[in-house]
Amino acid sequence: MSYQYKNDKCPVCDKALGPGGDIVVCPECAAAYHRACYLANGKCVYEEHHGDESFFRGPAFRPEQIDGEAGLKCSSCGAKNPPDGIFCEICGTRLSGDAARDASKVGYNPYRFVPPPIPLNPYTTVFGGVDPAETIDGISVKDYSLFIGQNTHYFIPRFKRIAEKRGLAGFNWPALFLGFIYCFYRKMYLVGALLLAMVIVFDIPDILSLLNITGYEWLKVLPYISLVVSFAFGGLANFLYFRHAKAKLKAVMAERDEKKLPNGVYLQKVTNAGRVNLAAPIAVVAALFIVMFIVVYIAEFLVT
Repeated sequence: MSYQYKNDKCPVCDKALGPGGDIVVCPECAAAYHRACYLANGKCVYEEHHGDESFFRGPAFRPEQIDGEAGLKCSSCGAKNPPDGIFCEICGTRLSGDAARDASKVGYNPYRFVPPPIPLNPYTTVFGGVDPAETIDGISVKDYSLFIGQNTHYFIPRFKRIAEKRGLAGFNWPALFLGFIYCFYRKMYLVGALLLAMVIVFDIPDILSLLNITGYEWLKVLPYISLVVSFAFGGLANFLYFRHAKAKLKAVMAERDEKKLPNGVYLQKVTNAGRVNLAAPIAVVAALFIVMFIVVYIAEFLVT
C-alpha cells in the first residue's frame, strides 16, 4: 500500500511518505500520513471535508510506467502495482510478473525465508476490491457500504456486477437456507412477508393431515414447490437486495437534497435505513411458532 503513496507528502509534516514507510490511511478521504504524525495530530486534517464524495485524497491514478519500468496491472481489479509485485496491493490477487512466477517455484527464497502459501482471497479489502471512489448506478460505493454494514466485501462487487448487467452475481446460500428469516434480517420486509405467506401455504398439507381431512391429495405437491421457491430465492437474493438497497438510498438522497440535510444527519439516515435487524426475524419466528402451536392445539381438540 505504501508504494502507491511514495510520491505523496504527509499533510501534517509536509515530508514525503516514501516507499516502504510506516503510514496510515484515513478511511474517509484516503489521505495518507506518517503513523507518528497522525497519532500526534489525533485526527485527519481534512475532517471537515469527510462525507463530500468529490473530496478524495488517495493516490492519483498511476500510468503504465512506474519509475521508468513497466508496472503490473492486476487482472482482477485493474490496479497498477510495482514491477516486482507478487500480489495485488488492492485486492490480493496473484500477479503475473516475473517475481510472482519466481515466488511460486519450489525453494525460491530471495529473503532466506520461505513464507507459508497465501490463499488467494478477492475480499481482502472492505469494498471487495472495488474502488471506494466509484459509483454504482449513481450511488457511491461508500454509501452502499454504509447501508450494507456487515459483509460489504461480499455485496459490493456483486452489486457492481448486477449494475453492469453481467448476471445475477452468484448464489446466496444463507438466503436459500434461511428464506424469509434472511429477508427480515436484511430489512427486506415486503419480500420476507411474501415468503412467510408461502411457508404458511406450503404447510397446509400438514394441517389437513392433523385434522384427518382427506380428498386433497394433490396438495402433497406443495413441499416440492417450496423447494423450487427456496432455490429460486437463493439465486435471486443478491439481485433483490441490490434493488432494495438502491431504492432506499435514492429515497434518502432525495430527502437530503430536498431538506438540505447536514452530512451527519444524512449518514445517520442511511445507517438507519440499512444495516441489519436481528430483532425482526426473532420476533417473526416466535410469532410463527405461537400461531402454529395454536393451530395444532385446535386441530387436536377438534379431532378428539
